[in-house]
Amino acid sequence: MLDSRDPHRLAKSDRMEPLSTTNTEGGSTSQATLEDGKRTFFRSIHSGDDGTRRDVLVVKIPTDRSAADMVDRLKHEYELRNDLDKSWALRPIELVCERDQTKLTLTDPGGEPLDHLIGAPIELGSFLRLAIALSNATGRMHERGLVHKDIKPANVFVNSANEQVWLTGFGIAARLPRERQPPARSRSSSPISLCKQLLDSSSAGSALSQCS
Repeated sequence: MLDSRDPHRLAKSDRMEPLSTTNTEGGSTSQATLEDGKRTFFRSIHSGDDGTRRDVLVVKIPTDRSAADMVDRLKHEYELRNDLDKSWALRPIELVCERDQTKLTLTDPGGEPLDHLIGAPIELGSFLRLAIALSNATGRMHERGLVHKDIKPANVFVNSANEQVWLTGFGIAARLPRERQPPARSRSSSPISLCKQLLDSSSAGSALSQCS
């Protein structure tokens, strides 16, 4: 939500924290960019079977009993890869399960999690444009017959320069049976409705989750 002391300042919630650790994997350098207490995101370079190289985000979690639920979430997100489009989602590319960790590689269009903007002033026009972009991404997801069920600032990546938005964190997303899918015009939360939820909710995370 917006901070009551400043109508253009987003309130703080559980957020990803930027990291500065650098690791070397497979001869390429990857930067640990942020973590949210359960997941660590690395920006890296992915080499395809055809020799092409592209920027990616790698999500890592430890493979132990305490993280079993998160491992299942990453596996489920990978299973949904053919339902996700890189124009509105961080699309899974590869899933690797090792003895001590599980890694999910995602497309990386740039940007940063929405919760990095929380606590900082945001111009009202930019706020509205980001809300519209989030509404459009949510609508595109619904058109694929998916319900996210966990939309929150940590699962929304934003490019502030061009005000594009991508969804991620599809670990508990569900497919709707075709007969239960709503008409196309009702699949997306309207920008006005979305902004109202962000303004009226007790936290940015719970506000965004209402738009899933």
